[in-house]
Amino acid sequence: MCLIVFLLLVSALVPAAAATENDCIYYFHGADCDHCAPAEAQIKELQIKYPELNIQKYEVYQNFKNARLLQQYFDAHAIPEKAQGIPAVFLPGSYLVGSTPIVNLLDGRIKENIDPSCPELDPAPWVGVVGEKAAHDVLKTLTFVGVTSSAVSDSFNPGMLALLLILLSLIALIKDEVTMIKRTVSFILASFFTYLLIGVGILARFTEPTAYVIFYKVIGIAALVVGIIRTRTFIQTWQIWRENVTGKTEKWLVNSRKYFISVWGVVLLGFFSSLLTSARLSKVFFIIQSLLVEGEFRAAAVPLMLYYSVLLVLPLIVIVSLLHLMRERQKDFAAKRTENFSSDVQRAKWKRHNHLIFQVVVNSLMMIVGLVLLFV
Repeated sequence: MCLIVFLLLVSALVPAAAATENDCIYYFHGADCDHCAPAEAQIKELQIKYPELNIQKYEVYQNFKNARLLQQYFDAHAIPEKAQGIPAVFLPGSYLVGSTPIVNLLDGRIKENIDPSCPELDPAPWVGVVGEKAAHDVLKTLTFVGVTSSAVSDSFNPGMLALLLILLSLIALIKDEVTMIKRTVSFILASFFTYLLIGVGILARFTEPTAYVIFYKVIGIAALVVGIIRTRTFIQTWQIWRENVTGKTEKWLVNSRKYFISVWGVVLLGFFSSLLTSARLSKVFFIIQSLLVEGEFRAAAVPLMLYYSVLLVLPLIVIVSLLHLMRERQKDFAAKRTENFSSDVQRAKWKRHNHLIFQVVVNSLMMIVGLVLLFV
C-alpha cells in the first residue's frame, strides 16, 4: 500500500510525459506576415515546454523553394484553396492553418499524436482546422495600395532626402536654365536606372547599410555648410566673398564645378548616390527583387519594379518641376518690372537680383533638409 502511494506521488510531481513529446512538426510562415506573430510565440513556448519536439520552420515569402513545398502539402492533402494560407502547421494526419487554431489546438494535438515521423507528401485527405490567415502566395500580398504606400514611404527616407540635396546643389550651381533642365533630367534618369538595376539583382551586392547612414549624415552637414555660404552671397555679393578665397582654391572650385555639372559628372553622381541610398529600402522592394530573380514570377514582377522605381524618384521630379515653374514665374515678373527701365544695366541688375532670390530659396530648402538629416 505504501509503495502504491509513493508511486502516485512521484508520478504527480514528475511530469515525465510532458517532457518527452518528440513529434515532428512542419511550421510555415512569412517574413512580417500580418497573422503570424501569435503562432510564432506559441511555437517558441512549445519548444521550451517540449525540448524534444522536432519543429522545422519554413519561411515562404522570401524563400520560393519553401513556398513550393507548402503548396505541395496543400495539394497532396486536398486542402481547399480557400483554406490555404499561413501560418500553417502540419503533423502526421492533420494540419492547422491560422494563428488561432495553432495557439488553441496545437498543444493538445501534440499530446494526442503518437506518430514521431514527419508529415509526408503521400496523397491522402487530412483532418484540419482553419482560422484567420494571411495569403501564402507572396504575389497576393503585393497589392497596389501596399506597393504604392511602401514606395512613397521609401521616397522620403533619409537616403532619398540626401539624394534630393544633391539635386538641389546641382540646381544651385547651374545658371543656364536649359542646361539645368538637361542635367537634372540626366541625374533623375541615372537614379531611376540605378534602382532598376538593383531591383533586378545586378547591383544588389553593392548595397551597404553602414555606408548608407554615413552618406546621408555627410550630405546633411555639407548641405548646411554650402547653404550658409551661398546664402551669404545674397547679403555680401559673390565678389566680396571671392576676395577672401585664394587663387588656387578658386581655380579648384571652378574646375570642380565644371566637372560636377558636366553630363558624365551628373550621371555618375546620380548613379553612386542612388547606390548608397538603396540599402534601407523597404521589404516590399526586396520581395519584388526576389520575384525577379525567380524566373517563374518575372513577368509579374517586372512591371511592379518599374512602378516602384518611378515612385522612388517621383519627389525629385516634383521638386524640380516646382522650382522650374517658380523660375518661369519669376522671369515673367522680372520682364514686366523691367519694361519701363531705360538702361540695360538696370535690367541686368534686376535680372541678377531675381536670380539671387531663386538661389536663396534653393539654399534655404537645402539647409532645412540638411537639418532634418542631422536629427534622424
